[in-house]
Amino acid sequence: MSGASFSAAELTDFTGGYWLKGVEPHDPLSISTDTRINNCGKIFFALVGERFDAHDFLNKAVESGCDAICINREKISSAPVDIPVLAVDDTLLAMQSCAAHHRRRFPELTVLGVTGSVGKTSVKEMLTAIASAAFNGKVLSTIGNTNNQIGVAQNLLNLTSEHRLAIIEAGTSSPGEIAPLAEMMQPSGAIVNSIAPCHLEKLIDLDGVALEKGAIFHEVNGHAACVFPECTAGRDILQKAAGTNRILTFGMDGTGDVSAVFKGGDLAGSSFELAFPDGGKYEIHWNLTGKHNTLNAAGAAALAYSAGISPELIASALPNTVLPGMRMKKTVIDGVTFFNDAYNANPASMHASVELLSSVGTPGRLILVLGGMKELGKDSAAAHRTLLAEISSRLPETKVITIGDEFAGLSTCHFSKAENAEQYLRSILAPGDTVFAKGSRGNAVEKVLPPEAR
Repeated sequence: MSGASFSAAELTDFTGGYWLKGVEPHDPLSISTDTRINNCGKIFFALVGERFDAHDFLNKAVESGCDAICINREKISSAPVDIPVLAVDDTLLAMQSCAAHHRRRFPELTVLGVTGSVGKTSVKEMLTAIASAAFNGKVLSTIGNTNNQIGVAQNLLNLTSEHRLAIIEAGTSSPGEIAPLAEMMQPSGAIVNSIAPCHLEKLIDLDGVALEKGAIFHEVNGHAACVFPECTAGRDILQKAAGTNRILTFGMDGTGDVSAVFKGGDLAGSSFELAFPDGGKYEIHWNLTGKHNTLNAAGAAALAYSAGISPELIASALPNTVLPGMRMKKTVIDGVTFFNDAYNANPASMHASVELLSSVGTPGRLILVLGGMKELGKDSAAAHRTLLAEISSRLPETKVITIGDEFAGLSTCHFSKAENAEQYLRSILAPGDTVFAKGSRGNAVEKVLPPEAR
């Protein structure tokens, strides 16, 4: 399946730009942002980020075979000759506009938006498993963690007429970031999976998180519902954001329209019961574990149910869920079991991990390798102290190794960087140990682990 392509006239119309010297490409072009691939038949959009400016690589783009390039007007002096050049105010906004217009080429397509403080990627993967079973794999799903201003546009540009359903994940760290993503995707329904203390440096508090995440509901205009937890911070804010759209809630132990009951498990898997609004109840066994993933499943099930997928299919497909890298990745090396859960962390996900580990136990010594949680603002020190106190209370025999400035002065076994702790961890390991690693992405906690476990 090939993705979006645009004529020269569409590119000028959708971006508000103009072709330098009136030279336009003859054939419809798809959009590229990567100079490392074969770009024949593509227009290269020179994006500008915090750490890069693709206008510095325009010659490489031409060498990669692209048929045209799109640049910011202010960079016209650096434009290559002998190739059509589209000048726009902002290349990122121009690409987003193209993605939005492409999405509108499929007005009947069901698009499900996914956001939340904790677990949104897991919910996206659960929805992908469900939708793939329902529509014979003809599903577009956000690739990896490409949930930002660039990634959402890139994913939408991959839509084709063969897709029966799309699942688009949206992330944010600052006010005003979800709104343009929702406007691009025009969701038929959406879920705010959780409201937790994340990115508080800019979102300030839980109400700020709810206002930002709830913006995804503003663009819902379809047969599916606005979905959020029955019991959540910012509930009134989310309900107001949903407006006149249908609302479906989810929860645990009888709360919410779709409710789950955790039946127990260990680090290898678990089981739970899922109850739907039609009265149906289904027991599910899968290789994921923890109450937090059971709650995620209830959220995914609620959105899928609202989109018309049957409870029977939802229950049968959920065990097919496969989570992406550094999410409870298990590796056994020389008798030591490593769990790499180091993709990211915040107080809610750290608490969920402690709850899981304290409830299932481990056969040998447990070693926690914890990276500091970033972007917590004024609450950072208190959050880290609270986490260590919870570990001391619930896992008193556990060896704790901390990484990053956020834990400085709070832990007796502390390292400023993950690389500094690798040799120490290796020196204390013994067969039968279990090592669990988790932390914010900026602290790269996985570097403490052996290469095979990263």
